[in-house]
Amino acid sequence: KDFIDRMQMQGVSEELYFAYTGTKKEDVLKEMEKEAENRVKYRYLLEAIAKEEKIEVTDEEAHDRLHEMMYHYNMEEDALLKELGGMDVLKYDTRMRKAIEVLKDNN
Repeated sequence: KDFIDRMQMQGVSEELYFAYTGTKKEDVLKEMEKEAENRVKYRYLLEAIAKEEKIEVTDEEAHDRLHEMMYHYNMEEDALLKELGGMDVLKYDTRMRKAIEVLKDNN
């Protein structure tokens, strides 16, 4: 789903992608199965780190991240929040980014 969503954000429909590449959805899903499994494991690891380290995201940090993204994507606040899925999703993503920084700092 994430792959298809990214393609659509770039203006390529699911049908167009499969027609252009000469593949079937089932083939692409099979290819991405291992990557999806690794992403789930990675996400669980980051969540465990965030919990263990008691990582939190303040409203101010979330708004700072939102404004960075608004500048980067040249989007208005409401449109960007809608695209992201809301402030809670942004806070979660920011929390996971902080967990990544903990990993970097300890390696």
